[in-house]
Amino acid sequence: MVGTAEFVERWQDFGSSAVAELRAIPAAAWQRPSGYEGWTAHDLLAHLSSTQQATSRLVESAFAESPSGPAEPFDENRWNASQVRRRRDLPEQDLIEELRGGAAELVRTVQSRVLVAADLHRPVPAGAGRGRPLHEVLQELLDHQGHHLSDLLNAVRE
Repeated sequence: MVGTAEFVERWQDFGSSAVAELRAIPAAAWQRPSGYEGWTAHDLLAHLSSTQQATSRLVESAFAESPSGPAEPFDENRWNASQVRRRRDLPEQDLIEELRGGAAELVRTVQSRVLVAADLHRPVPAGAGRGRPLHEVLQELLDHQGHHLSDLLNAVRE
């Protein structure tokens, strides 16, 4: 398992390189198909930015008091679709800025919350990673973001 400093470095690297690559995409390319049924490159960017924006809240949730009673089931597909729909009319530069801000907020949150190695083992009580250790959820989300960024870049280069 990696430590806090390595998670921070990985997310910082992802955020800065993603923003640089996304800003270089020509405006005309955003309406190309993304490779995901029904989604354009713009929609995939909306998914990336919304996921990035939500990740710091997942970290925070691992440190929140546990709610009483059973948690509501999380429908990942429904959440993703709603987030993309909410961002459908936003300019790409706004989405790129949302991604950049989400990455910066995640770094701040991890640096302020994860103070000892045991904190990375806290269970995440929300989202698709519910019940799993924070370090696993963060690594899975980083892999997820990297995969989608690669798919988006391939779609706009074709």
